[in-house]
Amino acid sequence: MKKFQFPLERVLRVKEIKEDELQQQLKDARDKKEHEENRLSGLMDIQKKYKEEFLENIDKPTKVFEVKHYCSYFPELENEINNQKQRVEKANEYLNQCLLEWQEAKKERKIMENLKEKKRDHFNKEQLKLEQKFFDELAQNPSRLNS
Repeated sequence: MKKFQFPLERVLRVKEIKEDELQQQLKDARDKKEHEENRLSGLMDIQKKYKEEFLENIDKPTKVFEVKHYCSYFPELENEINNQKQRVEKANEYLNQCLLEWQEAKKERKIMENLKEKKRDHFNKEQLKLEQKFFDELAQNPSRLNS
């Protein structure tokens, strides 16, 4: 009996490799987004801490340079937070792009696997037909068995 060989096995393998690469890219994009979100969270925590500290000290006699320091630092920090929000948004867009590409690659691989299964089923049916034909001929002509 012949062994089944899928003629597009190399194409299927390439699609599997592409899917694996895109899955790794997706994981890296998720990690990048998480890193950017953590950085944003850290900046917002710093902002909250300094605002609370400033509000606690506002009633106390403070030095002019301390007030000036707070007043100059807050806009810089706010600017950095806005920049970080943009980085988070870009990371999120990249993540969504990677997800779509991975889903498409996964779909293409599954199509190829389904085609392979259909070809295998067809091959198996043909093999059964050939076996059945052989046994039918053998039953009709037992002299072939001796030769």
